[in-house]
Amino acid sequence: DMTVATEKEDLEAVIDYARDLPFVSSVALVGHSMGGAVSILAAADEGKRVVRALAVMAPAVSMREDAVRGSIFGVAFNPAEPPKRLELWGGRVAIGRGFVRKAQETNFLKEAAKYRGPALIVFGTADAVVPHTYGQYLEQVMPSAELKEYEGLDHGLSRLGDPKGQAGVAVTVAQFVADELEEGQL
Repeated sequence: DMTVATEKEDLEAVIDYARDLPFVSSVALVGHSMGGAVSILAAADEGKRVVRALAVMAPAVSMREDAVRGSIFGVAFNPAEPPKRLELWGGRVAIGRGFVRKAQETNFLKEAAKYRGPALIVFGTADAVVPHTYGQYLEQVMPSAELKEYEGLDHGLSRLGDPKGQAGVAVTVAQFVADELEEGQL
């Protein structure tokens, strides 16, 4: 029953909780794939005053076009009348009609343009799930964004299952967050 909107609401509740902790003075959001897309939506709503830095890896901002086209992860459906339940990955994961409809309505690039804080966008050039060109689109619409593309890395930011790419990306993301936030402010 989840949608990008309910995921954003959940993330905003986590942000509110974290900000109320006495030892938290700044918040940075880091997300991959769906988590990256949701982080973009939350950062756009919360603004740079609340979200001091945003790092997204292969954010699933192509899901609008996928849902409008009627194909999510290779599973085809009628986009005008999505099924009540859409099974993905051989039935291991299912999404509901509400997920598809909300994805069709959400303009991720328009929302991303609202975030004015520092942002790091990471994509692998061999991403077959979310084309890396979406990183270029995000960099164009987000005023303080920097795009890092990793040659040959896939959606999981690895190369044919080699986790070395993931380690390099993790270092890049951690360094970005550290540079954007003063020591001890997370």
